[in-house]
Amino acid sequence: MKITICLISSILLISCSTSKIEKNVVNDFLKNQLIKSPYIKVVVKEPLQKLLSLECYEKAYQDRNIRLGDMIRIRPESNPPFIWPIDSLGIIKLKEKYKKDTISQRWRKNDFQGSKLKLANAKTIRDFKSRLSLRYFGDEGITFSKPIITTDKEFALLFFKTFTLGKYSTHPMQKAILMENKEGSWRIKEIYDDPNVIN
Repeated sequence: MKITICLISSILLISCSTSKIEKNVVNDFLKNQLIKSPYIKVVVKEPLQKLLSLECYEKAYQDRNIRLGDMIRIRPESNPPFIWPIDSLGIIKLKEKYKKDTISQRWRKNDFQGSKLKLANAKTIRDFKSRLSLRYFGDEGITFSKPIITTDKEFALLFFKTFTLGKYSTHPMQKAILMENKEGSWRIKEIYDDPNVIN
């Protein structure tokens, strides 16, 4: 009985620790994104699939030796030499860890510290005649995945899309972000996107 209680306590402590790290990653990402795009006013409640960021990173990693100018699926936005902190074995381990994690809880207001962002359902956002679309017409919205945290808790991957509210946009900006834990603060290390899509 004592062993069972200890196991349950350990699992709860680990999951609480992980969710705290996820919140920190998301909040540091949002602070950075709101500086770059101050017109972001709305967050989609339903998070994107967690594995999108890892799939994007994996394609960039697989294409890392393709010369610039040749057909490349996903590439880092920075200039070479590129840094790859998650290698092929790390990618496989993360896929195994997160492949069963298909159900994501919706974002809640208390997930975002000190933020004045409006949370809304995707269905409400797509309705151009909704009160929300009329109120925030022309402003930007953002949707993003829950982060994937590496086992050493040094790096995190996140996928996001931004879009304009009240307007039909065929090419929303979508990117994967690699963040690094620097002294308790999560900083953007690299951004990955599809160079074949014009935003």
